Amino acid sequence: MRIRIITCHDVYNAGASLQAYALMQYLKDCGHEVKIIDYKPDYLSRHYSLKAVNNPEYDRAGIREIYLLVKMPGRIKKLFSKRKYRFDAFRKNALELTDTTYRTCEELKNIEEADLYLAGSDQIWNPIFPNGKDPAFFLQFTEKGRRASYAASFAVDELKEEDRQRMKKWLKSFDAVSVREQTGAALVKQMGLQSQRNCDPVFLLKQCQWKKILPETETNKKYVLLYDFDKNCVAEEIAEKISKKTKTEIWSVFKTEICDKVCADIGPLEFVNLILNAEAVVSNSFHATAFALIFHKEFFVIERKERINTRMNDLLKVFGVEDRKMDHVKKLQTAKKINWQRIESILQKERKEAEEYLAKITGEKKNE
Repeated sequence: MRIRIITCHDVYNAGASLQAYALMQYLKDCGHEVKIIDYKPDYLSRHYSLKAVNNPEYDRAGIREIYLLVKMPGRIKKLFSKRKYRFDAFRKNALELTDTTYRTCEELKNIEEADLYLAGSDQIWNPIFPNGKDPAFFLQFTEKGRRASYAASFAVDELKEEDRQRMKKWLKSFDAVSVREQTGAALVKQMGLQSQRNCDPVFLLKQCQWKKILPETETNKKYVLLYDFDKNCVAEEIAEKISKKTKTEIWSVFKTEICDKVCADIGPLEFVNLILNAEAVVSNSFHATAFALIFHKEFFVIERKERINTRMNDLLKVFGVEDRKMDHVKKLQTAKKINWQRIESILQKERKEAEEYLAKITGEKKNE
């Protein structure tokens, strides 16, 4: 079957890149001809732009030019950074994209015909972001072939009425709807539609499959990985506590005073490697938690400031590890020891349900 996936595949976010790869690779392993649609609207293409004005307050004649001049040195440095190079290399070497790059939903109407168009995973339907209002991520550019989603995330537990009505209209055209969170399934039910909850695509690939694509690492250091978007003091306190207890260093993805090493220049594969080789993971990242589960790593989850914590809550609930969510360092004392045999049992069940759903919408079974 010829399958075309649309997702946020090129936004310089490790989780977004890895989930795109995982879904593509799984379907390829099933024997399908799969490509990710190289859809790059303006709002998803500003990460390393020299001309982007991110604050509307400065987007005025006269002020705009001064703003860009001040930002220019830092942006040029980032443009040639190791981080950008690694993400670009991953996109080029790991993701199979359509030959054509599309900038608008209107341009997508000229896309080559496929048997199945698949709205991929992660936060593609998040109404807080522009992609959650973009008809392209709801497959409104074609009426040919079958249309379905896999583990798409709204990332919120409630929708404004205008968002609900718009999404309902678009989702009614789908042959099958799969969402990533139980809260997402509840939102679809509120629209009067049916859906199935499935695990994030990164869970479709086993430990050995992830390890196979990772670059070799030479470090013999033992460390606790801190991956904290919000500079949360609780995250730092927990990382310090674990570091002292296990006599390990603290490595952080973002610069912080308590860390022994900053790992800011990582790409998608380096991100996975950091989790694989860590003694423990302290994070508020969905995919950092997902890979900690895959690799059986001790982990602790910190609350986020953003209104998208529902996806993390659902993930912890599925695996029965809600006690791993921390809002105070004292909660470390109440965290139970993780039963990894039980985690694997749940993961196998999740994977089987996902395989059955994907087999149903493609009409194929996974090659053994």
